Amino acid sequence: MKKSWKWGSIAVAAVMAGGAGYWADRHVLIMNVDGNDKSWYIEGGKSEEELYLRPETAAALYGAQLQQKGSSVRLSVNDASWEGELEQSPAWFDWNGEAYIPVKEAAKELSFEEEDTGSRYTAQLWSPAQERIARVIEKGEEYTGTPYKWGASESTTEYFDCSSFTQRIYAEENIDLPRVSEDQAQEGRNVAEENWKRGDLIFFDTTGDGSINHVSMYISNDTLFHATESDGVGYTDFSDYWRESVVNTKRFIG
Repeated sequence: MKKSWKWGSIAVAAVMAGGAGYWADRHVLIMNVDGNDKSWYIEGGKSEEELYLRPETAAALYGAQLQQKGSSVRLSVNDASWEGELEQSPAWFDWNGEAYIPVKEAAKELSFEEEDTGSRYTAQLWSPAQERIARVIEKGEEYTGTPYKWGASESTTEYFDCSSFTQRIYAEENIDLPRVSEDQAQEGRNVAEENWKRGDLIFFDTTGDGSINHVSMYISNDTLFHATESDGVGYTDFSDYWRESVVNTKRFIG
């Protein structure tokens, strides 16, 4: 049966400068009335109005046949087709040498009216960053009360130190962090204090010797989530003790 695509409810996503435009994680959910939901990640976008995805992702998303030769791409669904050339900017978005085609344009060309409304499809786009962070925190909460042990092996969950804990819970979202906090602080994107968000990792020098020796997840202006020597894994106040020893903050999601 033919499909009728509808694009709506595009939520604002955090973007950062990159390549020829702006990069933003977005997620597309395809639903039908039978509850046969499928989802894909859209790999890029410049704004709410200009969302882009890789040709192979588009083919899977639309159930289309993909033909690609050099910079030419053709997506075909029954009698409908969409074609593009990488040189036809801004119809295409080139980010670090990867080609991304415009979602709405392709959807418009490949969609056609569905006679059977029972099979009508809808689509919703939004940023998955907060959803991913929620999963990281949920995984961390499973370890609440787990005791602290300095130098804990990354293979154990019987105890944690600060960085083995962050390494473990971020692995839940397939984010590979180095084992120690000083090395973790070299990864991710720098975040100024006024832009801190839930899920950011804050790095501390609690001894004042110029070296990072602790990492915590920022929850709010009042709360941190981490593994501490005194309490093990759990939430603590973001007290002056911690604030006065902040070195930097990094973002790994969103």
